[in-house]
Amino acid sequence: MESKGKLKLFDLVSIGVGSVIGAGIFSMLMSGMAMTGRSIALALVGAMLITILQQIRSIFMSSMWALDGGQYAQQALILPPVFTGITAVIFVFSNFSFSVFGISIAQYLAQLIPALAPYTRVLGVIILTAFFLITVRGTGFLAKIQNVMAVCMYAALALFIVLGLMQGGNAEAVSTPYFAGGTLGFLMAVAVMSFTCNGTTNVINLSADAANPKRDIPLGVLISAGVCALIYFLLGFVASNVVPMSQAGTATLGTGAQQIMP
Repeated sequence: MESKGKLKLFDLVSIGVGSVIGAGIFSMLMSGMAMTGRSIALALVGAMLITILQQIRSIFMSSMWALDGGQYAQQALILPPVFTGITAVIFVFSNFSFSVFGISIAQYLAQLIPALAPYTRVLGVIILTAFFLITVRGTGFLAKIQNVMAVCMYAALALFIVLGLMQGGNAEAVSTPYFAGGTLGFLMAVAVMSFTCNGTTNVINLSADAANPKRDIPLGVLISAGVCALIYFLLGFVASNVVPMSQAGTATLGTGAQQIMP
């Protein structure tokens, strides 16, 4: 394992952004758009703001103490031992969801290479194992891999956004008013999109590996949240300009990409 103090602010922001932007936004964006139309971009920003406010205690605590145990150690400071133990058990069970990541990546690869379709489960296990082995090298090495992946993600999302803005939009989609689903529809969209905004506080768990944890951990959380909010706003704006609200219920972000990408 590498020594502590290897992660800089840029590393933490890359990890924070990578923890947020994933399958959730690609699978749920259109569901939110079906509720509020072109206001989905505003709903995404609102969802990110609410998500950060929910974690404000952890953010402040990370600026006060550099705890090796991250969020678990924070819980141990304020909760009785029994409840602290319960949070540890919940954390273990919640991480069984990592299996979904492996399956999702395998399914995407099967779309690109149809011959892999019969082997998605095996491929998912291999992918998760590979990422686990990357972590064995230590967080410094992991951060380098994450930085490369984050840059690739920024480039792909920028391509979608820039081409979408250049295209100008679909006439039917652009004619849809803001807050098309009313106040209730907008609030429902904010609530649904909040599930795609979690993850920035994962960097708190890296306090022991940060070069300047008391400064960089809270900054990493806030900056990554700001970056994600900006990307989400632009994704929502572009998607709502090319996919009509009437089609959003059965569409995916890939539907918008098919209309935008050459």
